[in-house]
Amino acid sequence: MNMKKKIWIVLMAAVMLFTLMSVSAYAEEDPAVPVKAEWSSLFTLRGVIGTHQLHNLETPDIATFDVEFSDGTTKHYVYKEFVRDKGTPGEYIEQAFYPEGEDIEELGFYPEAYEAQDVLKEGMNKLTLQLKVPYVASGKGTDEEVIDYAELATEVDVLCAVEKPLKVEFIPAADFTPKWFIGINWLTEASFFGEGNAFKVTYQTLEDGAEEYSEYTTTYLYAKGKDADGDDDEGFFPQGRMEFDRFEFEGKEVNLERGMNEVEFEYSEYITELDDEVVVPFTVTMDVQKYDAYADFPVYDYTGKVISPKFKVYNSDDDLLSSKKYTFAAPKNKKMGWYDVEITFKDEFKNDFINPSFTASYGIGPKMPVIKKVTGGKKSLTVVWKKLTKSQLKNVDVYVIDIAKDKNFMKAHKTYKLKSKDIKAGKKVLKKLSKGKKYYVQMYALKKIKQNGTTFQMPSEFTKVKSAKTK
Repeated sequence: MNMKKKIWIVLMAAVMLFTLMSVSAYAEEDPAVPVKAEWSSLFTLRGVIGTHQLHNLETPDIATFDVEFSDGTTKHYVYKEFVRDKGTPGEYIEQAFYPEGEDIEELGFYPEAYEAQDVLKEGMNKLTLQLKVPYVASGKGTDEEVIDYAELATEVDVLCAVEKPLKVEFIPAADFTPKWFIGINWLTEASFFGEGNAFKVTYQTLEDGAEEYSEYTTTYLYAKGKDADGDDDEGFFPQGRMEFDRFEFEGKEVNLERGMNEVEFEYSEYITELDDEVVVPFTVTMDVQKYDAYADFPVYDYTGKVISPKFKVYNSDDDLLSSKKYTFAAPKNKKMGWYDVEITFKDEFKNDFINPSFTASYGIGPKMPVIKKVTGGKKSLTVVWKKLTKSQLKNVDVYVIDIAKDKNFMKAHKTYKLKSKDIKAGKKVLKKLSKGKKYYVQMYALKKIKQNGTTFQMPSEFTKVKSAKTK
């Protein structure tokens, strides 16, 4: 072989070698593709019965997957949350699993439950998760980096435990004295407010790895103060801290009797796992020994002189109380209007009542009409009353006649308002009534007055009821 040919061959070999070296230097290796994924966290996933929903998957820095790649490497993916477009109007929270130790936001994924399988049931379930795991397909480390996705499926164990309330107890403070009284009461959780009081709720739960439910209790302590917004609040809260959820239950109307009473309430809680409300009945035993008290509302005829009222006072059993049990300061009112009086129980009787005193009211109004007689006519009634003097007429604007077919003035009730001319006449014929029916009749007077800046019609006391039958 001549020298010229040898040089040519050497040159060609060098070019080929250089080309191969160049291709080897610049050719990109096949990308490492995700081929397998496994849930690798220490805790068991929990699910919602009747759905595919998992409610502890989003646990930052603890929820993890191990993803194996085609080149034999494994990456650890940890659940992270960070703010996307921070400081801009489009800011939002990004939530996904990202490769641990790599600050590459685009390489995160979020698993989805496989919808074709059966929904979750109570107990341990096998649930298939679909993972669309991103990886760098080409251009790694360049501005033209291309991201592709590998679709993987992995099975996870999902525990569906129905954590629900089983029992509720009221735990009163040693010195708690509730404001319960004999008679009908509307009781709510506010009826049990008091320092040291608590409600204890027993729940059932299923711990990781356990085959049977166990029980735990949450104690809701009474607390009073400012809430997170700075507003006054009070109620029952876990550990007595007002930033937590409060304990509340349905109120109810009860007719308490003297002595021991057992009142059943209902506490309800919405349970996500059941997608339903769980209702727990509970009984509170209360010892009712004290009475509430109230007085009638007497109305006296205006005389221009000071009126000294007398009250009929009753306990919550509707027993009339002796005036020897209470006292009140004699008022000095003589004008028409309504007036309040504080009635105070004497020392030896105070412990019988939930409050040592209460407010009663009485009125001074126009002179009450006096019905002389009621007679029946043809489909009519004639009502006759005692005529007023000129001075008495000045203090009356209207007479009102109520009639009805029953003593409670509910059935076929009619009202007639009489002005000055009719009042002076001393009688009124009421026509167009039912034939041969018995009617009950009562009257009262009205006078327009102004008291404490308010104008209203002050009534007199009602007359006694009289009756007559039409023809």
